[in-house]
Amino acid sequence: MINAWKRYWFAPGRVVDLAALRIALVASELLFYFPALRGELTLSRQSAHAFVPLPALKLLLLPLLSWGARPGPRMLTTIWCLGIIAGILALIGLAARPALLLFAWATTILIAHMYSYGTVHHPEALVVVSLWLLAFSPCDAALSVRAIRLRINESLARMKFVPHRTVAPATSPFATWPLRTIQWLICLVYLSAAIAKLTNGGEAWFGASTLRFYLIQDGLNQSRHLGLIAASHPGLLPVLAVLTVFIELAFSLVMFFPVLTWLFVPLGAAMHTGVF
Repeated sequence: MINAWKRYWFAPGRVVDLAALRIALVASELLFYFPALRGELTLSRQSAHAFVPLPALKLLLLPLLSWGARPGPRMLTTIWCLGIIAGILALIGLAARPALLLFAWATTILIAHMYSYGTVHHPEALVVVSLWLLAFSPCDAALSVRAIRLRINESLARMKFVPHRTVAPATSPFATWPLRTIQWLICLVYLSAAIAKLTNGGEAWFGASTLRFYLIQDGLNQSRHLGLIAASHPGLLPVLAVLTVFIELAFSLVMFFPVLTWLFVPLGAAMHTGVF
């Protein structure tokens, strides 16, 4: 049993897959999720009574501020700039692992600061956790400046350049566990969402008015036009509500039957576009 457990988490995996995930996650964070500096500075000027620091913010700022202290505009600007620089370095694979640590640190602080003034949401959580995981993995062993330097040095030592296509893909026993962990985290996110709908919403979730409310809210707040179109068809909404819960409950099947990835991943993507 122990050996099977080790094989599941630490079977040799292709480092190029891990590197591709590094690029995709960092690029998506920089382009879509990284908090805007203007918003952070606006929040920092609000009344101190509105500031209720999250534990993550207090912990990560502890080396710089006293426990629970409120970061000022200058500190937030410095952290934001460091995060952008670290993200670019992590993206191209230059000192990628230290850069990922700094990028994850800055991102977590900025998001935690934003949520210390009100409602806490969850869209960024999975990406941030994944960034922390990648920082402790060999995600820079391929598709990086470091990997290019190593290849050049090897070619100079042999005085012969070997085309990349003729070389077997590099593998590492530490390239599998981050991918598996992130995959299971995604499955748990879907499963917890389904459980929340069934326990908190119950039968009311499957009524047309409930899904219509969320589709209109997201459509107006996040400009999801497909959701607004779907909300205009009340007869379709109960079917979409049932389909949503089914996808969230069954999404974990992709871990046992990988062929289902081609079905559930597009369906999950459709959910996040606001269609249902």
